[in-house]
Amino acid sequence: MAFWVFFILYHLLFFIPAFTERIKDKELVWVQVLYYGRYIPIFYAVQVLYRMVRKTFKAAALFAVLLLLTLMVEHGVTFLLYKYLQANIGLDHLPGNFPKLGELYLKPLPAKTGKDWLVFIYDLLEMQLLILPVGIKMVKYGVKQDIEEISRQKDQAQQELDNLRAQLAPHFIFNLLNSVHGEIRAISRVSANYIAQAAELIRFSLYETSRDLISLHSELYYIEQYVELESMRTSHRAEINFVKKGSLHSQHLVPPLMLISLVENAFKHSVHVTTERSFVDIASEVYEDKLNFQVSNSIPSGKPARKHAHKQQGGLGLANLKRTLQLHFPLTHRLHIEQTDTLFLINLQIPLPRKDRT
Repeated sequence: MAFWVFFILYHLLFFIPAFTERIKDKELVWVQVLYYGRYIPIFYAVQVLYRMVRKTFKAAALFAVLLLLTLMVEHGVTFLLYKYLQANIGLDHLPGNFPKLGELYLKPLPAKTGKDWLVFIYDLLEMQLLILPVGIKMVKYGVKQDIEEISRQKDQAQQELDNLRAQLAPHFIFNLLNSVHGEIRAISRVSANYIAQAAELIRFSLYETSRDLISLHSELYYIEQYVELESMRTSHRAEINFVKKGSLHSQHLVPPLMLISLVENAFKHSVHVTTERSFVDIASEVYEDKLNFQVSNSIPSGKPARKHAHKQQGGLGLANLKRTLQLHFPLTHRLHIEQTDTLFLINLQIPLPRKDRT
């Protein structure tokens, strides 16, 4: 609002001296305010049109289409302005070139002949008044992009630092589990398999998650190993299901450990906090380069739903998930969370980039 007040006052101060003899004429001042104020709806209408066409046209074609649309919007708004002035003030009472221009704008298109069409040249010249608001908008957009890029780089650097700090202990545990697996294999095959799967999970978290994107196949395989490990631990009191549907392409990519955070949360807040019967249901469906991933889990009896929802939704895992989604799929993801007294459900939908297209 402050900018548009400044915009109008600036042009009034610049042009009103040409009409010093009528400087006290409130009607004249009102006409000038309307004349320059018409760029407010023009500016915001052009922004809406830009958002509509920017995905269809690129580069020079986008500029040409936007210029034509701006010209049409400016002509239409100016036509409405002169229509209002004619009805409420009368074109004959307007100063300078206003009456002549008003007649040109109000003349129907079929009736325009010869020089009448030059009114569109006048529209084109008047578009220079949009330079200031558009320039400020572009500067604001550029600053916003710079801030977001700095924030992204900061987050990435912090994540790399956290990963480096976290690698020492997993490496030690990974090597230790491999050694224990070799020693215990002759005693108990079941225990040895359990240790081998635990080592495989640690190996994945160490060596497969250093890239920004990994194959969806690897991520789902990691989840399968995790689910199988949990099933071995809790099969006597928990029902665990993992269903995969759709056509999984070898080129499909996802951010590493993004999906597993949902699965870990489900076990953490259901199976691991009760000795009662519980369940975790996981469903993965791939269709048309899109992934629909859903996890639901039981809520143990005696846990207040609101308190449980606060813990599960506000945990570190989901917080990191939401940040990852904002970084990789800011406008194309859908995250739905549903809570009842006995059930917690989370559904994630994301597009699947392909290795051959990145």
